[in-house]
Amino acid sequence: MKPILETLKTYVNLPSGSFDKALSTTLSEKISEDLSALGFEVTAHEGALHGPTLVAAWGQGARKLMLMGHYDTVFPENISQPFQLVDDTRATGSGVTDMKGGIALMVHALKAVLPKVDAQAYSIVCVLNADEEVGSGESRGYILDNAKKSFAALSFEPGHDGAMTIERKGVTCFEINATGIGGHAGADYKKGGSAIQELLNKLQQIYALRDDSKDISVNIGVISGGTADNVLAHEAYARGEVRSYDPAEMDKLHQQLKAICAAPGLPGAATVLTFKASHPPCKKTEASMQLFAVAKGIGKSLGLSPYLLSTGGASDIAFAAQANIPVLDGLGMEGGGVHTTEEYVNLEKVDIQLELAKQLLLKLLS
Repeated sequence: MKPILETLKTYVNLPSGSFDKALSTTLSEKISEDLSALGFEVTAHEGALHGPTLVAAWGQGARKLMLMGHYDTVFPENISQPFQLVDDTRATGSGVTDMKGGIALMVHALKAVLPKVDAQAYSIVCVLNADEEVGSGESRGYILDNAKKSFAALSFEPGHDGAMTIERKGVTCFEINATGIGGHAGADYKKGGSAIQELLNKLQQIYALRDDSKDISVNIGVISGGTADNVLAHEAYARGEVRSYDPAEMDKLHQQLKAICAAPGLPGAATVLTFKASHPPCKKTEASMQLFAVAKGIGKSLGLSPYLLSTGGASDIAFAAQANIPVLDGLGMEGGGVHTTEEYVNLEKVDIQLELAKQLLLKLLS
């Protein structure tokens, strides 16, 4: 098996669900070992709920390039799938593309490139976190701080049939807790106020915020409440999210959510809104377009057909973009079944993706 696949196998076989702090730490130690072997100085910033954020530094040059990735997955240990080589074209395993494949590709590209880079003129910082899948609450500060010291940021999230990304939607998750006046659904329905009815009234207004003409999406993913058919619900709750490409629209959505939940409802009922994990929008900029143009030229020379894909999926590249530097995402391995137990990587694309990463790094670091 190729060295890069041996590395990928090792990473996949170390489960690292976002909330499996101990297991994630074990994987972080292996990644730190691999980067240290390349000459990086690795600092592990411990998290309270998640594995550490790794900040790995190489070189002394003032012109610094930032590389990004996350090593957590959506799979806790009990459902995490091991690495399995299906045939010459496919391998499966939890996180094999999202995004342990990207980290393996990053490590092997750096291994090939670093001997050719002038460490007095250039430097590299790799920021790898363990909480991306749950909003990067503990790591976002390290991402932004290092982005402010860098001239560009490259992220190794999964590729998609040649697609690269410089524009992603922002996302804000929220929870709504409704309370009402409980009672007998037959005898006390005139005196009570169902928390479920109150919640549904609010959710109907929230769904109305969806605007396809502006690519604003709304989703309620979880809803629960009540105790029995014949009881007016005293409590109910829902969890959901809103997404938009436009920072101004995201701010407007936040205010609209607050106004809907603060408005009077059924007598005796109330709703409390709590904002949860969030990623800001990553806006398309001319500088990022120029960075993509460099990668596109390299890709075309390798026989690829790179193109830009704007996506509703959030990513940590958005935090780097807040530093007003050019960013490029989608440099990782290609595959499918992401966030399912059938996740796989396309092995036929690995060599050419690795070559693209190597040539792009050399172009930016010379």
